[in-house]
Amino acid sequence: MLEYSSFLRSRHFHCAPLPDPDRGKFRESDFPASDVGWMYAGEVRKLCARLLSEGRRVAAFIAEAVMHQCGHVEMPDRYLQEV
Repeated sequence: MLEYSSFLRSRHFHCAPLPDPDRGKFRESDFPASDVGWMYAGEVRKLCARLLSEGRRVAAFIAEAVMHQCGHVEMPDRYLQEV
């Protein structure tokens, strides 16, 4: 889920960073392209671990197949497989 989504203002929704390999936190220009999806998935793993440590469970992971933020953004390789 996108961290800026205004409709997700609930304690039941938790947002991970947008896995944008060109303009996001982990960029293919800074890291090997084969690692970027794994790195973004690590952010989701951290979020899930935090919830579990608080005694909460994760029911689902929801993601757009092609994200739309100033154009079309394809998810980096391995992202969904690792999540």
